[in-house]
Amino acid sequence: MVRLTSLKRVYPRKYLTTTLSLGFVRNPWDWQVSLYKYMLLTKDHFQHQLIADMSGFDEYIDWRINKDFHLQKEFFYDKDDNLLMDFIGKV
Repeated sequence: MVRLTSLKRVYPRKYLTTTLSLGFVRNPWDWQVSLYKYMLLTKDHFQHQLIADMSGFDEYIDWRINKDFHLQKEFFYDKDDNLLMDFIGKV
């Protein structure tokens, strides 16, 4: 997943302001199930070992909620809460 704020460092401003930007959010539960499986199976993921050392999905969810909580909103808004996308769809 790439944040638009990261793309702003790579692409010229003109390109980003003349191109339609869109993103999609997922059901939070589906997102976490998918992320858990991805991190568990991807050995070069920076959190792979942390996830692999957990006792299972229940421990992962507890960790995600209490120690590493993130909202999908972070992908679409900057630090000042400005919307960076032209369209946000829901899956």
